[in-house]
Amino acid sequence: MLAVTTWMTTDVAPVPLLWVVPLALYLLSFILAFARRPRPGHDWWVARQPLVLVAAAILLFFGDDAVSPMFAPFHLLAFFMTAMVCHGELARLRPPAERLTEFYLWMSVGGAVGGLFSAIVAPLVFDSIAEYPWLIVAACAVRPSSRHCEEAAQRPTRQSGGPAHRATRLLRRSAPRNDASSPWSEATGPEVPGVPQAVEATPEVSAPAAPPFGSRSGVTRFVPLTASLLALILATTRLTGAGNVATRDQHWRVGIAGACGVAALALFGLRRRPFELALGAGLVLVAGSTVERERANIVFAERNFYGERTVREVGPVFTLAHGTTTHGMQFADSARRDLPLAYYHRGGPVGELFRSLPISPLPLRVAVVGLGTGAIAAYGEAGDRFDFYEIDAAMVELAGGGAGGAGAAESAGTAEETAAVESMNSPHNPAAPANRRWFTYLPDSDADIRIILGDGRLRMAEAADSSYDLILLDAFSSDAIPVHLLTREALAMFVEKLAPEGILAVHLSNRYLSLDRVVAAAADDLGLPARHRVKGTTKEDRPKGYFGSSWA
Repeated sequence: MLAVTTWMTTDVAPVPLLWVVPLALYLLSFILAFARRPRPGHDWWVARQPLVLVAAAILLFFGDDAVSPMFAPFHLLAFFMTAMVCHGELARLRPPAERLTEFYLWMSVGGAVGGLFSAIVAPLVFDSIAEYPWLIVAACAVRPSSRHCEEAAQRPTRQSGGPAHRATRLLRRSAPRNDASSPWSEATGPEVPGVPQAVEATPEVSAPAAPPFGSRSGVTRFVPLTASLLALILATTRLTGAGNVATRDQHWRVGIAGACGVAALALFGLRRRPFELALGAGLVLVAGSTVERERANIVFAERNFYGERTVREVGPVFTLAHGTTTHGMQFADSARRDLPLAYYHRGGPVGELFRSLPISPLPLRVAVVGLGTGAIAAYGEAGDRFDFYEIDAAMVELAGGGAGGAGAAESAGTAEETAAVESMNSPHNPAAPANRRWFTYLPDSDADIRIILGDGRLRMAEAADSSYDLILLDAFSSDAIPVHLLTREALAMFVEKLAPEGILAVHLSNRYLSLDRVVAAAADDLGLPARHRVKGTTKEDRPKGYFGSSWA
């Protein structure tokens, strides 16, 4: 649940309260699986789970090309069916009543371990939101084989012997559950005192066991899967390395769509063999991850508590993405490195804002909440002071900030963050040259740059009133704006930090939410005039590295 929630709210649609949907489906699966008479039964979910798991693995193979809100319902369906299978298996194996306390205790321990993995281990181990794809593989590996469903279907009916036999069936049905396949139960079922045991009319016929992976039948079934996956990997490597970007992408989609169809059929053919199914799904995901990194020209990727960041080399520019949202870019050549790009180019709302500021002999005092690549520092001139409030020390590293180049860094009180920022541009830090090579707006700026680590709202509350001529709220987590920065109280605090005639600018660009009315209502409540400026893009803007943006 936590893995799919993190993946959806980071990579698919960073929409507030979207996390409620996976939680509701998770709880619903518990209710349905542990019902007295679940409908449909457990075998129904087990038989159909491979369909959605295989399709989910194929979708994840396409990486960013298949990251769209339109696919979110399908991934939620895959999560729900997997939850139904897992919880249905727990319900099938639950012990008698006297051991239910121990049973539910271990269920809770399992949930706590999963939560620790998603919240602590995954950000340390993976450089992207990789726990969801790999849990698809785990769901394939631990799913119950269809043998117990086949056994249930092939189990012979008992002879309806007479009143004694009907009484036996009734009493057995009301007796405590004692599944012979459960590790909590004894080898034999409970005997009903005083009632003769029914005699089987026909011997029970057990379902044939599935051949092991190393057997001839298992190998024969695995050959089509291996061949299709090898063709898939070779085709992607071949197609992604030839031609220009437009032609390559067109061929890539057509060729890989066919190869994925073959792989999907081969994977579904292994639905009764969990281990082979998991191995095949894992190969698909590894191939997709490798191809995606090659196609996207990813030169750096990392992840921490605040999310995943990737640096890509796209033609003449380096781009910085947080989740699936581009947060900034910069030209690689020295002749154009001082040009602000993306949402901050000189022809957009930010450029218009700086040109509209009154000319004053006094230096400009600017505060920016949210660092990104530090592109706004390109507007700084000698004598100006630009304070960047940033909560993530790793983002400061990527932007080339710190004591070694961009000015002093003030931490929020943790010695680890201070040491990380102060040492990032040290000559003893092997990563410093690479960071400086990607984004250099901060060290190249003529203004006096300060990096203030910590939550922007809390740290700016410590500044003196009337400290800034201009405050820009540009904090994003992927595509989502932290809502605590847009409350009435927060905006009133930011206004207090403005000098007379100062300006508060709020970046509102968002793919899913329209926040202009929210800010307009807050401005009206504060009795301040507000303006909304939207700048679109043309065909000529994209090659220049210009993005459209919305500012209030």
